[in-house]
Amino acid sequence: EPLFCVAKGAGLVLENLEIYKRNIMARR
Repeated sequence: EPLFCVAKGAGLVLENLEIYKRNIMARR
């Protein structure tokens, strides 16, 4: 299902954003 793929992709993007934010916070 296309919608499922979109939802999965959005979830991965959100997950990567959380990791990215944590890395920035850890550096400071």
